[in-house]
Amino acid sequence: MTRTIYFILFLSTLITSQDKQNYPEAVMDFMKKVERYSKAKLQNGKLPVSFKEEDTETLLRSYYHAIATDYVKYMQFTKNKNILSKKNKEDVKFGYFIKLIKEQITAKYSERFLKIISYPNYIKGKIISKNEGPWIDPSNGAQYTEIIYSVLIEEVIKGRNLKEGDRVEISVINLGGIAEFGIEKSYFINLLPITDTIKKGAPKYTTTIFDDGNKGNYPIIDGKVYTPNNFFGIGELTDWKSFKQKFEESYIISSESSHE
Repeated sequence: MTRTIYFILFLSTLITSQDKQNYPEAVMDFMKKVERYSKAKLQNGKLPVSFKEEDTETLLRSYYHAIATDYVKYMQFTKNKNILSKKNKEDVKFGYFIKLIKEQITAKYSERFLKIISYPNYIKGKIISKNEGPWIDPSNGAQYTEIIYSVLIEEVIKGRNLKEGDRVEISVINLGGIAEFGIEKSYFINLLPITDTIKKGAPKYTTTIFDDGNKGNYPIIDGKVYTPNNFFGIGELTDWKSFKQKFEESYIISSESSHE
């Protein structure tokens, strides 16, 4: 009995007062939920786990808002935090339990749905300019070409700290994965914050690709957005206003209502 009480007290202190000061409330809310579920699973030694349907819904909303509120802080927290398993005498990363939660969300919805909601920013953006220069991979010293795009935000579909009329810079390392954007052309863009240490004046964003063969390139031409292979489940060629509305209905999650 004494051991069990000690174990619970130990786990309850994993999220410290300093964490609460350094991380947004939405990030801390999700981490508290992860901590609560991980306590029970580590104590009982039952991994992997399945959550009740209402638990999955609660975790989905909390996960979504942690990422949407501050993606960089979310990534920092999950990367650095461990949970000590007294039963197995080993550290278990927060990320392990988040992986279980993601698997549960995928089982209820789909892998595609999880991928789409796991990014914090989506915009309609016009490419204003681009510059190229060398980029050195710090892990192995290999040199690649970095393309930096200046992007005018025309509309914000998802993004807490973005607004129409802002200009942002996107860094793309040319590894052959992401298609190039055309100057003075508009696109539907997944805007991903860079989580590594950012040098002063360097771009704060990059973009990424989904597994749909389009290399992150979704042009908007004459009021229509081109999304070949229909990864977003809305259509391959869709009126922009209709696409935006359906995207918001499908992938923007409020903190109160359930997502069905």
